[in-house]
Amino acid sequence: MKKKDKKERNTKIFLGFVLSIFLISSLGSVVVYYGNDSDQDSFTLTFSDKDYKFNRKSDNSGNLYYEVSYDNEDFLVYYLPYQILLDVDNETQDLIRNSNYFYLAFDPHQEDLSMVDYMRFDVKQNIPATKFFVDAVTESDSVYSFPIIDCNNATINSPVIVLENTNTTNIEYSDNCLNIEFANYDFLRLRDMLVYNSNNIRVG
Repeated sequence: MKKKDKKERNTKIFLGFVLSIFLISSLGSVVVYYGNDSDQDSFTLTFSDKDYKFNRKSDNSGNLYYEVSYDNEDFLVYYLPYQILLDVDNETQDLIRNSNYFYLAFDPHQEDLSMVDYMRFDVKQNIPATKFFVDAVTESDSVYSFPIIDCNNATINSPVIVLENTNTTNIEYSDNCLNIEFANYDFLRLRDMLVYNSNNIRVG
C-alpha cells in the first residue's frame, strides 16, 4: 500500500471512530428512556455472592450510564444486567466469565471498522485487572500490525472472540471461539454483555 493511501485510510479510521462516538451518544439516549426504571441513584446488587455498587450518572448530553464498583475494581455500563436483551446462552457467557486471556480479533477489511475499533478500546477499559484482551486480525493488513488469529487458533486457555459489524446481530459459540456479528442498534447491549461477563455477572 502506498504511503499516501495508508495515510488516507488511517484518516478514515480516525474519522469513523469520532463519528461512532456521536452514534453511541444517540444510542445512549435510548437507555435514558428505557433504562431508567429505578428512582435510586445508588444501589447495590449481588451476583455470585459478591456485592456490586451501582451509581447512576449522566453525561453532558443527558445520556444515562452506571458506574459500577466491587472489591478494588470498577467499570461503566449503560444497561442493567436484566436489560441486556440478547440471545446469549450460558455456555457463551461462561467462556467469557471463566477465561482470563482472550484474543479479540476482527477482519481488517470489513467495510466499516469504526464501531469495532471503539468496541476493542472501550471493553479493555472496563475489564478487571486479571483479564487480558489481546488485539488480533483474521487476515494480514498493513494498517493493523496485530497477530493473525482466527477460530482455528482458539484453545481452552486462549479463547478467541471475532467481532464483525453487520446489519444484524448474531452470536455463535463453538470450540472456544465466539463469533459476534452485531448491528449498530445492538452495540451498547453487546458491549455491556462483554463487560458484565468479564466482571463475573451473567446477563439476561
